[in-house]
Amino acid sequence: MCILPKWDPSKKIIKKIPDLTIEQHTANDKAFKENGSVLFNLALPAMTTLSDGFRAFTSILRSEEMAHQNSQTEANIEEETEITIGGASQVNIDGEPEAAGALWYGINDRQNRVFKVPENLASTEAGELAAILEAARTTPKNLKLKLYIKSNPLIKCLIKDALRSEQTGWIQVSNTKITKAIIAELRKRSAETRLQTWGTNLQKQDIDEIKNLTQTGLDNANTYNILTTVKMNFNTSGILMTQGTQCLFYRGIREINNVYKKRRLTRMALAMTHHAVREIGQGTPTEMQIWKSIRDKDIPKGICRFLWKNLRGVYCLGDFWLNILNFEKRGTCKLCGGIESMEHILIECQDSLVRQTVWNLAEKLWCRRENDWPVIRYGTILRCNLAHFTDSKKKRLEGKTRLFSILISESAHLIWKLRCEHVIKFNNEEDKFHPKKEIHNRWVATLNKRLKFDKLLTNTSRYGKKALRENLVLQTWSGVPLDEDDLPDNWI
Repeated sequence: MCILPKWDPSKKIIKKIPDLTIEQHTANDKAFKENGSVLFNLALPAMTTLSDGFRAFTSILRSEEMAHQNSQTEANIEEETEITIGGASQVNIDGEPEAAGALWYGINDRQNRVFKVPENLASTEAGELAAILEAARTTPKNLKLKLYIKSNPLIKCLIKDALRSEQTGWIQVSNTKITKAIIAELRKRSAETRLQTWGTNLQKQDIDEIKNLTQTGLDNANTYNILTTVKMNFNTSGILMTQGTQCLFYRGIREINNVYKKRRLTRMALAMTHHAVREIGQGTPTEMQIWKSIRDKDIPKGICRFLWKNLRGVYCLGDFWLNILNFEKRGTCKLCGGIESMEHILIECQDSLVRQTVWNLAEKLWCRRENDWPVIRYGTILRCNLAHFTDSKKKRLEGKTRLFSILISESAHLIWKLRCEHVIKFNNEEDKFHPKKEIHNRWVATLNKRLKFDKLLTNTSRYGKKALRENLVLQTWSGVPLDEDDLPDNWI
């Protein structure tokens, strides 16, 4: 019978670094509240009960040796290395994130360095995380290490959330590869490691130097090869059965079987959205920001589904019908004869009375209180909830931003509904097309309905904390209602 070395009682027992004491845990909790110095727990997760040994979604590869941690007696108590961690991120013209990390030892210090994170690891926090990993690897294990980190949530992720993430198999945790590598590297150390947010240790000159350093990393075309592999004896794979829920197991299965490939129409829709946002000088949003924007609480569920289907390209329009025998005519517009894509229906068709009337009404209403009506494109509709209007002091104008989102989304959705009526309900019969007066009345009724709902949703006695602020509703619709001068200041 063969016994693995880590289970062989005749082998020398490797002493593990003990867990933090109650006093140290209490000190950490206090430091979190006061943005003080937090001590990293070097102890490896221990199996205290038999149930701790049962995990799902584990790796096939197994370690035969126990994890070897340097003894704390080897630590140099006197010397301490202090490193300030810098990080920056941006979104390129393709909508993909870029990140850079920096290690700052001091002004004109030769050890200062910056590097660009590879594309497959890039995210908003990846720059700082990569810099922490590099600091943990390059600093001698027996020297005390203190890291100053700008982002407090990253410290929480490495200190408070690490154990929970390990128990749940790192499912649905962002930047998993780099975070796991950081924790493994820190646990190899024999000296204490402390993490603290930026504070009085940094002067304005230092902060400017760090920002300039990280920006040079973003501008660099070459990326730094970051090793995120973790030794098997330091790697806790899988989800602990006692910590699993139906939701976690389902997500674990989804991650294992993740073979998602972005559809061509989805790529095109996202590219149009990126271009529309860049065109008005608001930078380039990430794909995550675009998908989240259509789930905003201010957008009705019907419009949410409409925008989601447009981003996914699931509507059976245009080219979809051209390759189906005897149904080719469904792919062409009955008004102008062009290919009937969603972009054609909402924006391009010059013979569509619905399109012309609705967008003219939207422009007239907007110009009653604003001057800058933008050119409406398909990407403008998809990114309507990413609009961000500001005043001369760069302060966000909530009312203007919200009115723009309502106007664009409701108008586009109405055009689509009226198109479906005359194509499906009236079978494209010309004598049953919607007259201009009906289109006008339907549009006005749609906006009045939204205004009515906004007024009802300000009822705090019924909706409590979820109720809309009266001030927000007034800012949104100010200058829009007819005969507003005859209404009281608070007409809600």
